Amino acid sequence: MPRRIAHLLNGDAFRPRFEAWLEGLEDAQDHIVQVWHDALIDGPVAPALVELEAQRARGNWMQSIYGVEATRYLEGLRADLAWLEARAHDDALEELVLWFEADHFCEVNLLFICAHLADARFAQLELSLVLARGPGGTADPDFNLSEGHGTRLQVDGATRAAAAEAWRAYADADAKRFSATPLPDFLPHFHRNWRERFCDETGMDALEHSTLEALSEPRNAGRLFGLVCGLQDAPHKDHGLGDLQYWRILHGLRDARLIEFDGALLPLDADFNSPTDPRELEIRATGNARPAAESPYREVPIGGADRRKWTRDQLA
Repeated sequence: MPRRIAHLLNGDAFRPRFEAWLEGLEDAQDHIVQVWHDALIDGPVAPALVELEAQRARGNWMQSIYGVEATRYLEGLRADLAWLEARAHDDALEELVLWFEADHFCEVNLLFICAHLADARFAQLELSLVLARGPGGTADPDFNLSEGHGTRLQVDGATRAAAAEAWRAYADADAKRFSATPLPDFLPHFHRNWRERFCDETGMDALEHSTLEALSEPRNAGRLFGLVCGLQDAPHKDHGLGDLQYWRILHGLRDARLIEFDGALLPLDADFNSPTDPRELEIRATGNARPAAESPYREVPIGGADRRKWTRDQLA
């Protein structure tokens, strides 16, 4: 019986290029492909996301912030987890290869996946990782898939066990616990990126500060996203935020009366579209010195920790 290789990709945008590469392999028929869809950088997490209560908490949060119907979100999460579970029972499977990027968005997903695969039922599964470290990640035209596959990192049982311990700490309400927890070697910037999401003495995080600094003049939301975290030379490119996470930041800053704009970027409609085209939405700074109000859009859990309870100084 031919031995199969499974590939788990970091996003749908990468899939067409990846499948085109697979078609050029002599054993292309022996490869199966899946995309990981959840954005675990956002919303509440738990040590075991297979638990119904933890899934419902994420679904309800996604619905309250982004307008994504909770049941629709949960269908996607459960499908991803079911695909991983099926790999534990696939006797013909030789290896599972993870294809991710070296930004914080992918770091959080990677940590969870490796922790999940530390369970004993996956003990016989050979796991490896291709990490796209270039400025464009998996979308970078210089990212050589054959070279990446040929030099992939082996993720052994000890590394998975370390990831499991780190994920339990990440999901803990005590942020200091995770701050002191060692991480696998392939996540060297995780702690730094994680701390930047906590607030300083002004009540703002690093991305919010950069947003205000970029608003020396009014800018449309799409351009602002690029300047803060979407372009190769943006100060927070290594956070890897999608536009949805950034729209939530903008809404939080507006509720805090630090910026203003007419219209809305959230919640999404049934087709996952923003109510206003970001290119047409002008963002303006108000000139206020610090947040003047709390906002559901700013009250974002970071791992298992309450963002309002901890500051970066406490976690240094």
